[in-house]
Amino acid sequence: MGPMMSAERILAGLITLVCLVFLVRLVLNPVRQARFDALLRGVWQGLKQAFFQLRHWRQNRRRQQLAQDQAAKVAQEAINRARHGVERDGNVIRPKAFKSKDDESGTRH
Repeated sequence: MGPMMSAERILAGLITLVCLVFLVRLVLNPVRQARFDALLRGVWQGLKQAFFQLRHWRQNRRRQQLAQDQAAKVAQEAINRARHGVERDGNVIRPKAFKSKDDESGTRH
C-alpha cells in the first residue's frame, strides 16, 4: 500500500467521475445538456484558475524565501565584519578599512 496504490486510486476515482459526468449528460434533454455543459466549463475554468493561482503563490513564496535567506546572509556577513574589522577607542569604533598606510606606520600629516 505505497504511493502507487494511492495514485491508482486517484486515477480510478477520476475515471469514475468522468464516466458519471458523461452518464448524467446522456440522460439530460438538449436544453439541460447545454446548461450542464456551461456549468462544467465554469467548474473547469475555476479549477484551472485555482491551479495557476496556487502555482503563482508557490513561486512567489519561493522567491520571497530566497530573498529572505540572501538578506539574512548579507546581514550576518555585515555583523561579522563589524565585529572583527574594527578597533575600539573608548566609545569610538574605528574600522580598519578607513585607516591609511600612514596611520599604521605612526606618521601623521
